[in-house]
Amino acid sequence: MGKRETYRDLVMIGHVRTDRKCPKCKGKFQKVKDRLVCKKCLTEPARFFIDLPYKGERFKIWWDENGQALDSYERADRLLNHIRWEIDHFRFKPEKYRQAQSEPFYFEVYAKSWLKEQEIRHKSNEIAYSTLYQRRMIVRKYLVPYFGRTDIRHIGTRSIKDFNLHLAELKVKGNKTMSPKYREGVIGVIRQIFFDGLRSGDLNRVHVPFFPQIDVPDAYFDFLTEDEQDENLKKIPMYDRPIFHFILWYGVRPSEARALMRDCILGNFDEVVIRRTFSRNNRLRDNPKENKWRVIPLEKETKAILKRLPISITGFVFINKWGRRYSQSYLNDTWNKACKDAGYRYIPLKNASRHSLGTKLAQEGLGENIIATVLGHSDTKTTKKYTRYTADSLKPFFKRRNVKKASVRRLSVTNKLKKPDS
Repeated sequence: MGKRETYRDLVMIGHVRTDRKCPKCKGKFQKVKDRLVCKKCLTEPARFFIDLPYKGERFKIWWDENGQALDSYERADRLLNHIRWEIDHFRFKPEKYRQAQSEPFYFEVYAKSWLKEQEIRHKSNEIAYSTLYQRRMIVRKYLVPYFGRTDIRHIGTRSIKDFNLHLAELKVKGNKTMSPKYREGVIGVIRQIFFDGLRSGDLNRVHVPFFPQIDVPDAYFDFLTEDEQDENLKKIPMYDRPIFHFILWYGVRPSEARALMRDCILGNFDEVVIRRTFSRNNRLRDNPKENKWRVIPLEKETKAILKRLPISITGFVFINKWGRRYSQSYLNDTWNKACKDAGYRYIPLKNASRHSLGTKLAQEGLGENIIATVLGHSDTKTTKKYTRYTADSLKPFFKRRNVKKASVRRLSVTNKLKKPDS
């Protein structure tokens, strides 16, 4: 009889819940036959917790006593039954499940710590502000909302694959889905977080999952020929032509031309060193985008132009008519007006200078290594976009094809004119 009373008095407190929403419809998960599912999409959450009222307090338990995340309803339900048994036998200790030692590995905590390291790297000029801005935005907008308090050590290959599918279905900019190129950037940030953790010793190799390879279609970019560049350059105001001449002729980034200072000129205007750039927040950096300096030999015309420039107390080589350094918006507006005045199509300044030079060198048959050296690429993979087949390289093929078709056509007409034998 006493045994029956013991079982009758067993506690049945606590519930298995989730703080996630359906990744497809953003709806709430509901309990259906001992499971939490979205009735509309039939999806299940990837993260659970135990909601446990105990001695006047309310506990949220996300882990078992071994630090394993509650990543399935079955795991959470088994733990809840175990906790009920501990309460019945006066063995329940809430601190055992709080896992304070695991808190630094919660993804949202670890990612914020990683962002602080990126900010320090930016202050020491190791990375550009645009890189920091992009990483910060991706972490806060996509990574933390999805992974939340998941232990980064428990994010496996399957979790990354599901996250990639979630990004592919995510609606951005109205009703459009995320582009493959941007999705590759998001996956690249979480990959960087894992490998930085591996290099710092926070993670082991077994904690690093495999990341999906995203096929990004090749993007076509417009470019200008040298004659088109010269025509546009004629429409630039005389005072502003030197900086545009330097940008167009040598394929430097506008931010690098703006940051060119007198100490970058070597010898008797024989060479210049590209050693500075302006970041996205208009901050002068001592290292260009690839974090390495590059030397550019100057032609006679460029030497003559640079020697005639007035010397500014600011130290910048190119200054505007007001005696101040150029801004990016001023260069863009001036270039866009020149394109319009010259009667050419609109083309961004970077495409008109840097991409145009890379395409021209590729059309002349120069290899990837030479083009990478000229443009300052640290990885020749970036240079491959210039070494694809161009329209000029295909002209002989189409010309040969048209000649062949014309000869066949003449032959068929001749056969028709011939009279059949009587």
